[in-house]
Amino acid sequence: MQSEFSAVCKKIKDKGKRDFIESLLCLLCQKAQEANVNVWNELYKLKLSYGNSTIKGSYVTKAIRDYLIERQNSRCCYCKRYILNSSWVRQVEHILPTAHYPRFSLTMNNLAVACAECNNAKSNDIWWQSINPAGPYPDMLLFKDAFHHNMHKYDEHVRWFRYSNNKFSFSIYAGLTAPGRKLCSDLLEKVVQVEILNICDDGMQAALDKINLYNTNNKTMPGLETFLRELQKKLIA
Repeated sequence: MQSEFSAVCKKIKDKGKRDFIESLLCLLCQKAQEANVNVWNELYKLKLSYGNSTIKGSYVTKAIRDYLIERQNSRCCYCKRYILNSSWVRQVEHILPTAHYPRFSLTMNNLAVACAECNNAKSNDIWWQSINPAGPYPDMLLFKDAFHHNMHKYDEHVRWFRYSNNKFSFSIYAGLTAPGRKLCSDLLEKVVQVEILNICDDGMQAALDKINLYNTNNKTMPGLETFLRELQKKLIA
């Protein structure tokens, strides 16, 4: 019987390594569900011996991210803008946030890839208040009130349009259903507001471009994610 991680590990050529990583993910997922703990950061920090080499957790989380981004055709799960080739702007999104639902921190149905703007704007917001944090992962019926990337077909719920020229670009979103309209009001309107403010402020856009370039070069800036989240709150206040 295949696990939910089989597709993630499919491209690993070494069968032994593939089976090892798949078993690791299954064990961590089981730990998350049974102990109700967030195992995502634990996975990222892992360093395990495998034969004469070492498997780093960051390699495994990258494999998950690469699988998700390929499945999403390189687009953000919420705003549908193309996501650049940088881990900072291709963030793994926990749809039910780990702050409130740690048991789903490694459940594939709960994972997607979002751009930095959408990930920061959503933060730890809960869109489904009735879901039991101690229960099993809900089925589609419990997600009927808000958009869930892995449960709904985006085009059935949101219509979007994007315009670009040499100097600027912007997006327009319209909800077609109740979940689509909620996604627009709870998240996409915030992202569009920040996008428009950036267009109107060359200095702000230049600063953000430098930050993204810094991260694209695989350098670290402690506290950057928190800073950008707080900055975004100020921009849309």
